[in-house]
Amino acid sequence: RVLGSGPYKTLNSVNKQEVIDHLCERYFSYCSGSGSGSNSSSSSSTISTATMTSTQMMIARYELAAHIKFHNPSLYHDLVVTGLLLERGGEKTCNDTWLRSRPDYY
Repeated sequence: RVLGSGPYKTLNSVNKQEVIDHLCERYFSYCSGSGSGSNSSSSSSTISTATMTSTQMMIARYELAAHIKFHNPSLYHDLVVTGLLLERGGEKTCNDTWLRSRPDYY
């Protein structure tokens, strides 16, 4: 399904909300215990989230957030800088340090 058209920054508020909802759902599919079992594409193959370890899911969440930050700063702002993704995730995202305004990288 295509979520609107054109750059995120130029979408109307309804289409922006669809994009945000879709990306939140995708991000949360990489959370342990989500039980979604959905497939997500990686660079070399398709991996079922049902078979991913918690470390692999943590890395997948980081990679998704980093990808959005690099390719679409305005979307990253709306999802991460505002705290929306962290807030919506609740317990699922409370340990995702890179969703905080000042991440602690170890």
